[in-house]
Amino acid sequence: MDLSADDVKPFLTPKQAADSRVEAWLTTLAALLTARYGNRITAPLRPIFVNAAADSIGRRVDKGSLMIDQQSVGPASVRWNTRSALAGWFLPEELSQLDEVAKGSASPGARTHRMAAPYGQRFGNLSTPFMNEDA
Repeated sequence: MDLSADDVKPFLTPKQAADSRVEAWLTTLAALLTARYGNRITAPLRPIFVNAAADSIGRRVDKGSLMIDQQSVGPASVRWNTRSALAGWFLPEELSQLDEVAKGSASPGARTHRMAAPYGQRFGNLSTPFMNEDA
């Protein structure tokens, strides 16, 4: 997936779009999205991934103001938001939504199937006597 500043500019505020780090971040985000979703990023789904990348950039630019949940002037206390303080690019909810849109998890070939245990294990304990009655 290739991302350019023109792709994400409609989703960013003027202040966010003017940040000099946007181009470098786009390279990183394109690599991350390609590594996770690869060819599942189709043309109809591309705007969803571009929007997620722009949201991620917006959080990075505005990180200072987003890290504070609550502050008070009295004894000068601040409660920090732990989620925005993390170094991750995408929030778990965003990744869940992107996984759903891309129809699966990060490994497209992985499937799990529950198979029944062999009859000896399933029914063996039901038919064995506890003790020999002749003894």
